[in-house]
Amino acid sequence: MTGETLKVFLIYIRTMIFKTLIALAGTFGLTQLLRKINSFAKTIIVIQLIAILLTFIPSSPFVLIGWIVFIIAIFLAIIYSFKNDKSGKRLIINLICLPVFFANLFTLQHWPFASVFSLSCMICLIAFISKPLTQSKKYKAEIGFLTIIVIDGLVRFSMAVKGFFE
Repeated sequence: MTGETLKVFLIYIRTMIFKTLIALAGTFGLTQLLRKINSFAKTIIVIQLIAILLTFIPSSPFVLIGWIVFIIAIFLAIIYSFKNDKSGKRLIINLICLPVFFANLFTLQHWPFASVFSLSCMICLIAFISKPLTQSKKYKAEIGFLTIIVIDGLVRFSMAVKGFFE
């Protein structure tokens, strides 16, 4: 293998790992649809699943549409947090959603500081581990869409870290 072929192969492998992680998170979100949760949380999960399916179609317009749909789903999750009465829950959901929302939006638009927002996605993992993962009973309705958002945040974070070392 030449150096250029190896580089293309490694990019392909990394992309497949990211897609596998997102697919596993989508599968988890799909299992959450079967639980008794409120309809707004189910709507967010369905929109996220549609976005994930669109990104798996190997045509560039479908990937772009899937990305935009996913950003809309994250925005709906932020709206969901403001409909919540408990301020602690609202804070955790926003700590998870906002870095991923801005990282996706800035990357999509090619705005400056997209990598900074992608690095800030580590905040969503810390927030997810601190509350929803350890207190899953309290976050029963939100755990499905939050898991998908956190996995996307981890992918964004790993892509930003990789970009700093190239």
